[in-house]
Amino acid sequence: MKLLNNTALIIAFFFLCSYNSFGQFDLDFVKHLSKNQFADEHLAYLESSALPVDSMAYFKAKYFIQYEKDSLFFEQCESAQNLLTTDTLFLRYLDNYFLKKKDSNRDQWFSLRNAIIPKDTVGALVYYSLASNPSLTDTTLVPVMLRNDFKNYARAYKKKPIVALLLSTVLPGLGELYIGNLRASIAKFGSQTIFGLQIVESIYFVGLIHPLSFVNIGFFSAFYVANIVGSYRDTKTKKHDLKNQFLFHVSDYYASMYPASIY
Repeated sequence: MKLLNNTALIIAFFFLCSYNSFGQFDLDFVKHLSKNQFADEHLAYLESSALPVDSMAYFKAKYFIQYEKDSLFFEQCESAQNLLTTDTLFLRYLDNYFLKKKDSNRDQWFSLRNAIIPKDTVGALVYYSLASNPSLTDTTLVPVMLRNDFKNYARAYKKKPIVALLLSTVLPGLGELYIGNLRASIAKFGSQTIFGLQIVESIYFVGLIHPLSFVNIGFFSAFYVANIVGSYRDTKTKKHDLKNQFLFHVSDYYASMYPASIY
């Protein structure tokens, strides 16, 4: 039975494609191919269709985003822009999709999104904009479900990597404490204290000019520098991670509030 169904689909596919030269285009068939994830047949049908340039770009944009081919999706956006502005459900799908991205594609999409509908005041674009500079935003304007994530990100956003670096230079672990990493702060302070005591002990028993003292001083210096650099890096990483967490939860919140779909 499954073989017969697949055979029927293939026959229907080639039958419909044979009409494309006469300008026929079956949207329901495209939806069927999309729903069942017949990727090759889907793309072949689109490319054999006699669609206007903007419509072809529009349907290919839908195809590429379904199969997470982001770079190819963006290649279609310029030609498909006019049709995108009228497809609210697809725009919301794209918002949800790119909010969960952790790369430059998210920024590229929302830059384009702002150009398409710059006056959108209720969608995901608003929350994405909040993440650009959370220190300027009143937290009471953020929905309750997102407020805790937003506050955590806003606190991390205010922390300066150079300040964490300088504090770690003064005292190991102080930079981590500054950015709220209590466990890392205790671990770094404790490890440096142990290395420091080993230096004191080796100097006391074997003297400063001794291989053991040199080894202990070397370990202490290496970890001291690593702690300084690590505090600088951890400040930036924490800010980045909390931003991603906030936007990820925005996507879930936004998806629960507004319907979204490719078709």
